[in-house]
Amino acid sequence: MSGLKARLISGLTLGAICVFLALAGGWFIFIPLLSLCLVAAREFLHMSRLRGLSPIRWICYSFIVIFLSVVFFFNEPEKFTTPLIIILILFSFLIQTWRNPRRKNFNLQDLSVTIFISVYTAGLMSHILLLDRLDEVRLATPELHLLPLIPVFMAWCFDSGGYFAGKLFGRIKLAPGISPKKTVEGVVGGVICSGAGMVMMTLICEDLARLTPHWKAFTFGVVLGIAAQLGDLAMSLVKRDFDVSDTSKVIPGHGGLLDRMDSIFFTSFTAYYLYLLFTPAGAGPSSQPLM
Repeated sequence: MSGLKARLISGLTLGAICVFLALAGGWFIFIPLLSLCLVAAREFLHMSRLRGLSPIRWICYSFIVIFLSVVFFFNEPEKFTTPLIIILILFSFLIQTWRNPRRKNFNLQDLSVTIFISVYTAGLMSHILLLDRLDEVRLATPELHLLPLIPVFMAWCFDSGGYFAGKLFGRIKLAPGISPKKTVEGVVGGVICSGAGMVMMTLICEDLARLTPHWKAFTFGVVLGIAAQLGDLAMSLVKRDFDVSDTSKVIPGHGGLLDRMDSIFFTSFTAYYLYLLFTPAGAGPSSQPLM
């Protein structure tokens, strides 16, 4: 099977699953999202070990479960998320010190990677759960659970538009030191595709059109496209530092889960605050910032 064909089949399959889960909402988002974050953390930990680092695995897994559970179950999670991150830092420092009782053996890199993996995965992806909650106060038909679908769809639009625009028109390298295959033309194509995809969603769904008129939808799509590119570059930078080309081989044509989710980490965060700050406010605790 060719690389493009495998990429299309796996991408469409994952897309269909994401659409179903996002529209179902609630537990259908929480359980898969928790599982994906744990797998993503596992890939991070694997890359770290290849680099000779030893982050504290059980702290990473425990924090992800606790953090996402707090966001999902509590009505006002913003009261707990910042203290949880502070506890993570202090507790990780304590455990790392206990692992290395002799001061000269203390490894700040292991501590930093433990905190980074925990906050990067759970902290960013938790915004999909917050979008699901925001859905209830911003849309007239919250049973559709449309908002959690937006960061996933925008990342897919950007990746698809960027891939084909780069293949057809790519000339100018965007960041050859980080991701040699990325081109400026690919980024422009991806951003335009994201804007068009967002407008298409408002044309299909009257509820979204009321919340985000077409001009605002296109602007949101462009911003989310830029966020998707930043997420892609961030993961490329991480992989370059760890000296790996793919985070794993779990998804045919795409590599690892982090290779596929890299843009969604940033689009979920960006989409939540775009809709929280720049759409008509609703009542209720779900309209509060996370941190």
